[in-house]
Amino acid sequence: MKTGSLIAAATTTLAAFTAPAQVAAAECSTLSLVVTFLPLLTNANTCASNTGYSLYPFTGLPTADELTLICADTTCTKLLAEASALDLPDCTVTYDGVSYNVKDELTLYATACGVARKSCTLPCMKTVACIAAIAAMVGSFVIAEECAPTTLSFALLPLESESKLCAADSGYKLYPFTGMPSQDEVKALCKSKACNKMLDEARDADMPDCDVTVNGTAYNIHESIELMFAECKVIDVNKLST
Repeated sequence: MKTGSLIAAATTTLAAFTAPAQVAAAECSTLSLVVTFLPLLTNANTCASNTGYSLYPFTGLPTADELTLICADTTCTKLLAEASALDLPDCTVTYDGVSYNVKDELTLYATACGVARKSCTLPCMKTVACIAAIAAMVGSFVIAEECAPTTLSFALLPLESESKLCAADSGYKLYPFTGMPSQDEVKALCKSKACNKMLDEARDADMPDCDVTVNGTAYNIHESIELMFAECKVIDVNKLST
């Protein structure tokens, strides 16, 4: 199909999807989103710069004009091919009160642009770049209510002993909560058995979905724990010196 016809077909396809018709699925966890999108981050950022459409943080369906640009942009079509080759999570992301299925959305874009699924090997990010990229995702979280002091204490106090052991290994304190760990703290945290045990226990404890403000920055406790856990899952602990 010629380029002009392909773009026109893509625009027509998008117009047919004025509302999401996907099968309902569970809400995506932070971990699943991080693991899915982190390898695609470089091309996703370039695609956003070229077209104005942001895949992550997810902002709903692209407009017809945005999809036209996406289908005409080589970086965006490469991104769609790479995404199609991944094991995308079958879960939903809510934007402006509407739930969108991540797997269905990316499949829809690829189909609309005529991008075929292909096998590809994505380059691993260096540890520092990886940690910085994950840390930047904190700003994409939806603002929640401020945590009540009692809520935060009840959630974190049982982790105090593990938090002290983790702090001795890494310099990072979960209790009292001090925000997200620095890059150097992440490197030490992910290597520490005490810190990994602390994160496992924190995830099992079902942290409250509320915000804590540290030095003027709001951190969602639940999402922060998920991000720390994700950091230690997606980075190579054997290359933490890089």
